[in-house]
Amino acid sequence: MTTYGVGPTKPPSLPVGLVFKQAFQLSRPLVPLLGLAAIPVAIQILTAVVTLLVGLPRLRVDYYTGSFASLFVLVPAIIVGGGLLSGLASTHLGALAAVRASAAADRRPSSLSEAFTKTKTVAIRVLPAWLLLGLFKWLGFAGVGWLLRSLRRSDPSDPTLPSRIIMGFLMILLTALGLGVGSMLLRVKLFLFAPVAGFEKAEGFSALLRSWQLTRGAFGPILVFTLAVGAVTGLTGAFTIGAWFSVLQNLSDGLAGVPATTYLVLAVWLGISAVVSLFTTPLLWMCATGVYRMQTGMAPIPRPPLAPVSYGYPVPPSWAPQPGTPFPPPSARQPGNW
Repeated sequence: MTTYGVGPTKPPSLPVGLVFKQAFQLSRPLVPLLGLAAIPVAIQILTAVVTLLVGLPRLRVDYYTGSFASLFVLVPAIIVGGGLLSGLASTHLGALAAVRASAAADRRPSSLSEAFTKTKTVAIRVLPAWLLLGLFKWLGFAGVGWLLRSLRRSDPSDPTLPSRIIMGFLMILLTALGLGVGSMLLRVKLFLFAPVAGFEKAEGFSALLRSWQLTRGAFGPILVFTLAVGAVTGLTGAFTIGAWFSVLQNLSDGLAGVPATTYLVLAVWLGISAVVSLFTTPLLWMCATGVYRMQTGMAPIPRPPLAPVSYGYPVPPSWAPQPGTPFPPPSARQPGNW
């Protein structure tokens, strides 16, 4: 006897191609999304400018005094504070964009004011989660500052100094590698943070837990999408970091002593990074929206037909009625035919 099973209780995996297709479909039209994404990008640019004009000169002073106090207070306040504001803006605007894109996909367009009314408390509700993330970032800056201060104050005649320097930088490298892998896993599991906060009006940590649950069956596609976007942003980010180090290397005479070409290279790469973020941010928003809609049943998911499941019963003989065929009425039964 052959029948059809109900399927496993674990959510089936989403196809990678379907996730990409949903992200690009929901991103149309792109211009309004670019306008929303310009806000967190502008905050990132402002953070970079303040870091250049305020943070780097203080780092130069700390280098010669050996205190590195700016890595404990000033630089984290600029970079972590700017990241906090940018993250809050991105989460709030991502939730707003998700509500509008979902309404448009369901053929019930929503105006910007209506979407803002539905998501106006998102930033306040997710603030505790972003504050916790900012604390972890500050601890990272404090650890690097403590290590650099210890090495800077070491006795140059100490025979163990070279090995301590190598071990210190190995610790930084391994810590950065571990944080990179951990942050990538967390980024995937918490990828649906913005749409959950927008659609379900969940609080910060409740939205994180809900996102963690909804990514079951979608981990692989989300990871592929974020890696594809991260490859583009990481490439531009690497050149931007190199430009920052070029500025640091020429700070011996202050900001005035940095060649104009170095500033020009930094400005170019900051501009390229901003343009890349301007286009990748809406794609990440819409990918999260598409996955959320499919995982919660708001959007249908094309599924292959269920395969027949055999329970081990013997196959009926050819002369017997087969499963699924109507049994002949008594008037139609003939001897030897049933």
